[in-house]
Amino acid sequence: MRKKSKQTDVKRFNALIGKIVADCLNDPSLPEAGIHYARLLSQGFHEVEVIQLVGSTLVSHLYLAEKTGIPLDPVQLRLDLSKLPNCGLFENDESVDLSLFFKR
Repeated sequence: MRKKSKQTDVKRFNALIGKIVADCLNDPSLPEAGIHYARLLSQGFHEVEVIQLVGSTLVSHLYLAEKTGIPLDPVQLRLDLSKLPNCGLFENDESVDLSLFFKR
């Protein structure tokens, strides 16, 4: 019974992430959400992946603002959106050096 409940929770969470992304895509005060959404799609990511990537960035900023009581920092949010996966898998995509993520 618990497994079914967990699956329902995941579906509800994913639906909430999708709604947050959709709301941000329609928000003229944050055009970067749409810009990076389109960028990731054009780089070959599936739409579900793009929603998860953009959504996780948005949710982490919203959570931090709610938890700390400090207003959301739009400059930091824009910066973090610009850092979304650029893994060098596509042409003209050199903004992230993956060696920084691996221990030597």
